[in-house]
Amino acid sequence: MIRLLKAIGIKQFRAQSGINKPFICHLGDFIGEAPFVNADVCRAEIITMATWCEQFEAPIIVDVGGNCGFVATQIALLLQNKHPLVFSFEPVPYTFQRLIHSVNSLKLEEYVLPVCMALSNAAGLARISYFESNTMLAQVFERQPNERVGDRVALAGVLTLDEVAGTTGMPTLIKIDVEGHEAKVLEGAKNILSSEAAPAICFELNPITLLESDTSVSKLISLFVNYEFFYIDDFEGQRMRFGEKLCDIQKIDWVCNVFAVPSTGLAQERWRTTVAKAKEVLRFLRN
Repeated sequence: MIRLLKAIGIKQFRAQSGINKPFICHLGDFIGEAPFVNADVCRAEIITMATWCEQFEAPIIVDVGGNCGFVATQIALLLQNKHPLVFSFEPVPYTFQRLIHSVNSLKLEEYVLPVCMALSNAAGLARISYFESNTMLAQVFERQPNERVGDRVALAGVLTLDEVAGTTGMPTLIKIDVEGHEAKVLEGAKNILSSEAAPAICFELNPITLLESDTSVSKLISLFVNYEFFYIDDFEGQRMRFGEKLCDIQKIDWVCNVFAVPSTGLAQERWRTTVAKAKEVLRFLRN
């Protein structure tokens, strides 16, 4: 079907996701097509993040690495009755246009606010390598572009998470998927991470892209202040149980998604509620 639609010149179409919500399928981009081909794409992360946020009124979500808007729009649709604000940061103009198209087509302008900027440890400019055919690989680089992740280069303005929070207020949740740049993003969030109201953080843990960005799993984890880590999913058939506590996260040598929860009693209680409900929802959706 996708090949046929591309052959007749269709660039986007509306479809139903694995969580029974509408989304915009963007043809010609691997990650843009993926939710249409595979209902499991991002499902566990989206359900987990939404379940965490629904315990708050008017949750503020910072989406770092917004891509074409699938995650941001799905979360917004799940949380509409809570009146969320999802600030979705996508620095590559080519991909940003697709993000805007997704938000506008789904009439979510009230809930999802696209921002064409990168986030890092200091304000300035960033260079990003990317493929138009696989935008999820896009990666910030400092010296030489990484040919594995792109054949084009975009230039974007940069903010820090602490600067963003100065405008948006303290986030309820931060989602980070930036292909190895996660440590730099967290270096720019020292005030947020040390706050008594520190948010939950959902992030992709990828040892390969971290090494490509001259950092490591150890360096990334050291930036979290008083957090505990829990497993969500991976791309290898669920190597660990959903919701399992990661007592030695530095031993993970594969790509997976992790949910970081502040060590406070209230946050840990919210996490227990989140896991219990998310498991039920995921079981229902998969059956």
